[in-house]
Amino acid sequence: MARTWSKQEGDLKMLEALYRHKFLRGKVLTKISGYEERKGHDRISALKRQGLIATEPLVRPDRIGKRVVNKKVAAIYYLTLKGVATTKKLIYEEQMNGSERSRKPNDDEKERAYRVSLLMENLIDMYDSFGSPTGFKALQGIPNFIAMDLVYGNNLIFFGKSGPNMKQKITTECHALQERINAINTLILTADERRRTNFVDYSIEHYGQTERILAQDDYMGIRYLLDSNQDFKNLFVNKEIQIEELEKPYDGCYYIIDGELANIYDVVGMPPKILRRVKRTNGKVYLLVSNDKERKTLYKHYPEYQDNENIVVYEVGREILLNPNTFTLIEEPLQGDDQWANALQDFAYQNTRGDDVSL
Repeated sequence: MARTWSKQEGDLKMLEALYRHKFLRGKVLTKISGYEERKGHDRISALKRQGLIATEPLVRPDRIGKRVVNKKVAAIYYLTLKGVATTKKLIYEEQMNGSERSRKPNDDEKERAYRVSLLMENLIDMYDSFGSPTGFKALQGIPNFIAMDLVYGNNLIFFGKSGPNMKQKITTECHALQERINAINTLILTADERRRTNFVDYSIEHYGQTERILAQDDYMGIRYLLDSNQDFKNLFVNKEIQIEELEKPYDGCYYIIDGELANIYDVVGMPPKILRRVKRTNGKVYLLVSNDKERKTLYKHYPEYQDNENIVVYEVGREILLNPNTFTLIEEPLQGDDQWANALQDFAYQNTRGDDVSL
């Protein structure tokens, strides 16, 4: 291979990714580049030989019999000072101003980079919309000690961490951001299912707000929450279940679904504030959870919902396996036949008069 760097578009994509996110593992860089995996690793090696990027190993203790050894989990890449200068010049058309820095990631940053990388790898088609929390904090005037890990549109993503009072710290920061920034969503991703359950228990028991909590490998649930084109209401349209949103609530209900007064609640991630609202709701209720494990968590906290004919629970994962477009509106909503339209007109007439209505 030539000693001079023959830059390619995929190389620039990898440099830009490291400039934006600071630290990432090699596998996600190859996916971002658009190269096939083998060529991607070859290009990473070329960037490393040119002194544009460097790497640090992420190691974790691993028990082998009675011995505990350090096992390499991933190689975490970052830009060198030369890489920062090259990226600014070639991609952003900026010159060095003396404020540029390059440093090795510490252990916590390597762990974070690994989790960020896994998330992006499994949602690679959504990569372009993942933003740096550093830029978001600067724009919003948020202190650096708020440890958010990623930004996606109006979604702030936090990775759940182990340690004393970490649940309290993260949920408190989520609540503060929810109050400070209008229309912001907070998503907490835990390392595994056990930690998800524990975090949800804590959030519900301590009067949590609208934060949503999922395991970090629940990619269907995460995609559903991040993708603004996906909506629970679209499930009814795509299943050809008649749904009509009322202009004003009637008897506490906001919808007519399949001819019945009803309410629908997206409780993916178990947001405590919405769960409390469900608890106060009478009549037919349709709920959306992420998967069977989350359904079990729901029944653990609200056992009265199980085997209740007025509570219908759908699962994101199950529905997407049946139809990948379940939650996406891919055509105009069904208009229904004249009989359905007449029924709605009659309902509106009765509602205006205040008479008792039974549908």
